[in-house]
Amino acid sequence: MKYKIPFIVIMWIIWGRFSHLMPSTVQEMLSIIPVIITICLVFDWIPFQSFKRNKFKKQEKQVLQKLKTEPTLIISETIHVQMEKESIDNIYVYYLDEKIASLADFKEKHPEKYADLLNKILTAKKVEIKEKKPLPFESSIQMIESYNIDIPDEEVSMGLYHCANQLKYLQKLLIEYPQDNSKIRKLEDYYLPILIDILENYIKVSKSSDATQLKKKLNQTLVLVNEAIKNITHTLFDEDKLNLNVDMKVLQDLLKKDGLVNEMSQDQLKAYMEE
Repeated sequence: MKYKIPFIVIMWIIWGRFSHLMPSTVQEMLSIIPVIITICLVFDWIPFQSFKRNKFKKQEKQVLQKLKTEPTLIISETIHVQMEKESIDNIYVYYLDEKIASLADFKEKHPEKYADLLNKILTAKKVEIKEKKPLPFESSIQMIESYNIDIPDEEVSMGLYHCANQLKYLQKLLIEYPQDNSKIRKLEDYYLPILIDILENYIKVSKSSDATQLKKKLNQTLVLVNEAIKNITHTLFDEDKLNLNVDMKVLQDLLKKDGLVNEMSQDQLKAYMEE
């Protein structure tokens, strides 16, 4: 609108000065032109505007088709587009996961970059959702804690509490330092499922006549299971500790052999080890 008013004023001044020079019939025919131009500028309507909008029609159709099968596409590390409804006006541009504009808004505000954006959408790869790997012992921990709520006995509850906590600690270690060994596999695939079955059956018979004897055996079982989990945790890095000790011993021997440490250094090391 900033430049429209001066343009309209200048146009009518020029028309007023030169229109009388035209034959009356021609003047009447051409007088409609400044009126149409004025209306177009005031109401922001351009006869060929629809053509300008449609020059991206083919690309927009391809973008729409692509987003129908994959509603979210990654453009770069910070930008992605997402379709909320099956319409080109309902495709939105996100920057750092914040919605900043629809495609229509982007085309209006950044027409010089619009074609490039459409091309990037068309060449963008689909978002590959990796299947989330379940945490070690997660299912067993949840079930043990659930059964702990259902079993009111304090002694049994304490045993289950320690069991769940030890599994959580072991789980944390395995997340930080992933490894696979036979003890871990047996604990997760064999020992813990048997414990879960025991707890399930214990709840069913906990009010029977021999419940006291069953509770005693369950407590003994929990003591053994907790001891087993503790031992597995303690021996988890045995191989790494052995390798570390061997490597350190080899390095010390090499330093001594090559004469890079003196007797004073060796005596200091010996004194430190004795402490």
